[in-house]
Amino acid sequence: MICGSNTLSRRDGHRISILTAFRPVGRWARVLGYRRPFAFWRTLTWTLEPLPITPTLLEPDSGSVVDQLRIAFAPGLPHPPGIPIRDASARIGRFVAILQATRRLPHPPMLLRDGPWFEVLDGNHRLAALFVALANGVPVESLRETWVATVRPS
Repeated sequence: MICGSNTLSRRDGHRISILTAFRPVGRWARVLGYRRPFAFWRTLTWTLEPLPITPTLLEPDSGSVVDQLRIAFAPGLPHPPGIPIRDASARIGRFVAILQATRRLPHPPMLLRDGPWFEVLDGNHRLAALFVALANGVPVESLRETWVATVRPS
């Protein structure tokens, strides 16, 4: 039961802060728990937008991760050196096959608008596959559905 805008009432009657109670797990722990407190995520507005995603739109750190994944995929390395993600190249290969068959990404990536660039919150492998497909001449849709998070103006 909600007791106030920032608290929950437990079954034993104690009230706890939503900010304390929320503990993302698994994939979402990596997305939501990465470099930012939970309170930050409350300041965002999410929209599903068609974007012409290219490597130049990604902020430098995100672009580097996607590029490392793409480069490791080319010679068939299981993952980039320094990024021990299990089956990274196999995942990229599956996404490239989906792009060849459907001309679109299987799920929209999640990006955070950061000035003129976008930070990848979720979808590094899909974007690496997209850039591999584009570099190999695979015809894909020019605009990609993308979840975009934007900080609401104060």
